Amino acid sequence: MWAGDHKIPILGYGEVDIKARQPTGGTRIMRLYNVALCEEIVCNLVSLRILRQKGYYWDNKPKTTLIRRSDNSILCSLEEKHDQFVLEYIPEDISQAAFFTRRNNYNTWTKRRPQAGDAQLWHLRLGHPGPQALEHLVNSSQGVRIKGITTVECDACGTSKAKR
Repeated sequence: MWAGDHKIPILGYGEVDIKARQPTGGTRIMRLYNVALCEEIVCNLVSLRILRQKGYYWDNKPKTTLIRRSDNSILCSLEEKHDQFVLEYIPEDISQAAFFTRRNNYNTWTKRRPQAGDAQLWHLRLGHPGPQALEHLVNSSQGVRIKGITTVECDACGTSKAKR
């Protein structure tokens, strides 16, 4: 990647969660995909062009600058730091260890909400298992809830098992 007249190596690509501010004062986790890791750049950059492709836009009409969805609802508010608009401001005095541990909302003490869905959804999520496997999933794992009965009428499974 080029920054001015300097070539900076991209060390990898992945996802990152940032804490974006809400106009009400709270924060929400916003996941960014296809993020390039460049250790030599001291700030995170978000492409307005890609945000616009995904249906978001920059609204600077109100007193607080916002990023809005295409239905005009508010995704997050931006704050101004060092004459730049930022989604998340991380002070320089935060250690790297604190930076990474504050990202994890779920750990061994705080468990994630159970993933709920009907039998058809779990059947598709897991690669078309049978009803016995779905019952076993609910009984032997944490954080799985199936609403309704575990039998599934799947066209793809019926087609694959057809004799003629």
